[in-house]
Amino acid sequence: MWKIDTTQTGIPAIFTEWQWNALEHIYKQRSGITTRTLFDNVKSQIKISRASIHFFLDKLVDAEIINADEKSGKGGFHGIHKVLVEREDLPRKITLDTLETIKSVYPGDVFIDEVLAYALDILPNSHKIK
Repeated sequence: MWKIDTTQTGIPAIFTEWQWNALEHIYKQRSGITTRTLFDNVKSQIKISRASIHFFLDKLVDAEIINADEKSGKGGFHGIHKVLVEREDLPRKITLDTLETIKSVYPGDVFIDEVLAYALDILPNSHKIK
């Protein structure tokens, strides 16, 4: 799911600038966001296709960062997305997802098992990622 560029540090290691700006906008819109409203926000900063926004939202839904519901409106039903993983929990979610992926590649590796178990143990119950 996550593509981590090990030659980069910070946010650019995981997200492009427009993706990070889009994600920040999603977190600001607590009541939910549509592809259209996110596209309008991002395109004001960078030239981008609406399809790119749609695929990014799909990626976030697949990663269980946001959900996808429908609401009726002018012209039919429209997808609306709401946050599932809070902003402060995003690094934990990405880390746990990455560790799970590495574990699936190296299923018998004791080190990976221990790191993942430790990571899950140190998270308080209120911050356990679904």
